[in-house]
Amino acid sequence: MNSLFLVVYICGFIFYTEASPVKLPKGFIQCKQTDPQFQKCVNDAVNEAMPELVKGVPRFALPPIDPLRITSLIIDQGHGPVAIKLNFTDLDIHGIGTGTVKDLHVDIENKEIKLKIDLAEPCVLDSTYSILGKVLILPISGTGHSKYTLSGFKAEATTKYKEVEKDGEIYWSLDHMDFDFSTTKLHITMENLFNGDKALGDNMNVFLNENWPEILGELKGAFRTAFASAFSEIAKRFFDRVPINQVFPKQ
Repeated sequence: MNSLFLVVYICGFIFYTEASPVKLPKGFIQCKQTDPQFQKCVNDAVNEAMPELVKGVPRFALPPIDPLRITSLIIDQGHGPVAIKLNFTDLDIHGIGTGTVKDLHVDIENKEIKLKIDLAEPCVLDSTYSILGKVLILPISGTGHSKYTLSGFKAEATTKYKEVEKDGEIYWSLDHMDFDFSTTKLHITMENLFNGDKALGDNMNVFLNENWPEILGELKGAFRTAFASAFSEIAKRFFDRVPINQVFPKQ
């Protein structure tokens, strides 16, 4: 049976082991649960902390997120208009650091966080690739460098948590994340298609860019899963090490 199979390995995350609790760094805005402007405080706190999060926070074992490195992403899609095996290696995702959180809602009672984020600059996926299969009506093959540029990138995510008690402190443990995104345009550049045949490769790149909405529609689920896997691990590292009462004090 043909199916979509996705495997994501995130650089550095596989070496993670549980560590002792740490305190939030100085200057981090804490939002009290009783604050009448709690949701506004949370939005302000996240946007204020974004420049530091982008650089990475070693004390939380958080890697830099711009670029965000995913060591391997495999899309094996055996049926439909886009039937390909596409492997990305050393995939760097650029542009996340230009993001602004537009709407963040924290539901303490239901242990749920929803957010929307807009990027001021395009989201660029830069990697080595190999591809074999069919795109719409045309065969495609090649190995080389690729760049996927998503303009007007907007994303939204919903994360669910469950409470875990450790050493008398309550933590939120990530239970599930849903991730979705939209873009106003996708531009694809794939070098060295068809064993370096420039004419065939140039024509295929033109074809891919003329038909980007259909191609993105077929591959979007795989990219959503990749983003969700990466950001789930980042969220997990943070909340696994910081008691929830440090992040959102009751009083």
